[in-house]
Amino acid sequence: APGSPHVAVDDDGDAVVAWHAFDGVEYRVYARRVSSTGTLGALQVLSGTGVKIHGTELAVDPDGDAVVTWAEWQPDGSVVPKMRRFPSNGELPAEVVLSSSPRRADTPAVAFDREGDAVVAWANENVVQARTLAASGALGELETVSGDVSPIDRHSRARVTIDRDGDALVTWRHLTQADLSE
Repeated sequence: APGSPHVAVDDDGDAVVAWHAFDGVEYRVYARRVSSTGTLGALQVLSGTGVKIHGTELAVDPDGDAVVTWAEWQPDGSVVPKMRRFPSNGELPAEVVLSSSPRRADTPAVAFDREGDAVVAWANENVVQARTLAASGALGELETVSGDVSPIDRHSRARVTIDRDGDALVTWRHLTQADLSE
């Protein structure tokens, strides 16, 4: 039962497809490459075991290196934003927890610039957080990109885009509990 499929294409027409699916025991995050000629690459499992996945997102840089993101329910009830690089050379580095507080993250959005640097952003309870990811793989400091809101208000559905110069724009949905408006 696959869900939340996403596809992104590099400058040569090669693609990466990512999704989450129930394997009969638990939900996992999967990805595979599809060449510009339609040849399927090996199926890769990107997430660990013993957790429940909520959503997936992905982006591919011009050279075919990808970042796949998801939100993961933890045994204590918290939901953490995670990512894993999916390099075109086939070497899979470890998955990365992007933030552990606050404790209710949405699936992170991700976008690349033309140099292979990325920004990852997500709503996490009443804040929107972001991190940069250098083409080298170095993860930047955790930043809060939203302003102060009432503790009963929530943010959701963060999205990110980056221009050719590496300038990023992060947007999100804000729900005001006092009058249930956006």
